[in-house]
Amino acid sequence: MYLELIAATFFAVAAVLLVLAVRGDEYRGLMSAAGVAALVASGYALYTASLTDAVGPQAPDRGQQLITIHGAAPPASPPAPEPPGVGPFAVEGETPRNMVIKMGCGVCHQIPGIQEARSGNVGPLLIGGVTAEKRLASEAYQVARQANRARATTPREYLIESILAPHAFVVPGFELTTRNESPMPDHYSRVFTMGAVERLADFLVTLDCRAATRDGLNGPPLEPVKALCPGS
Repeated sequence: MYLELIAATFFAVAAVLLVLAVRGDEYRGLMSAAGVAALVASGYALYTASLTDAVGPQAPDRGQQLITIHGAAPPASPPAPEPPGVGPFAVEGETPRNMVIKMGCGVCHQIPGIQEARSGNVGPLLIGGVTAEKRLASEAYQVARQANRARATTPREYLIESILAPHAFVVPGFELTTRNESPMPDHYSRVFTMGAVERLADFLVTLDCRAATRDGLNGPPLEPVKALCPGS
C-alpha cells in the first residue's frame, strides 16, 4: 500500500516537472526532462515492487518446474527408525524352521528337528525344554537378575529374552573371550515381530534330550549332549 502511494507521488512530481520543461528555457528544459525520466523510472520500479508484494512469493524456479512436470516429488524426509519387534517376520504363519534358516541360527547352534541346524558349535545346543530351566536355576543367572540385566522367570520368557537380548545373560563359557558379552547378534529385536519370536520360543521349549538323541546331535564341546542328558 505504501509503495503504491510513493509511486503515485513520483508520477505526480514527474508531471509537474514535465510542464516546467515545456515552459522553461532550453537548459532548464533538459534538466527537467532528465528529472522526469528518473522519476518515471523510479515510480515504475516502485509500482512493480508493490505488485510483486501483493502477489506473494515467486513461482518455483525452473528446476522445481521440471520436477513437477515430470511427476517427481521432492525428496521425502528420512524414515523414522523402526521400533523394536517390527521387521520381516511380521507375516502370520512364519514357521520356526523358516525363521531359523533365514536368521542363520544353524551357523552357531544345533537344533533338533531342523536339518539345516546340525553342526553349529559356537552356541549352546538349543533344547529349551531342558536347558531353559537349568539356566534360570543357575547361580550365574541369579547374579544377572540381581544386576537387573536378566528378568525372565519362566522357560518361555528365558528363551524370548535370550533371542531379543542376548547380552542379558550369557551361558558361562560361551561369552566372548575379550569381554563378558554374547557372540550372538543383538539385532533380532528389530527384525522379529513379537508374535514370531513367541512362536519360535514355543517351538524351542518343546525340544528335549530325546529329540537331540533322535537326530544324533552331539552338542558343542563346551556343553555336549552327554553333559546335559546323562541318561540318554
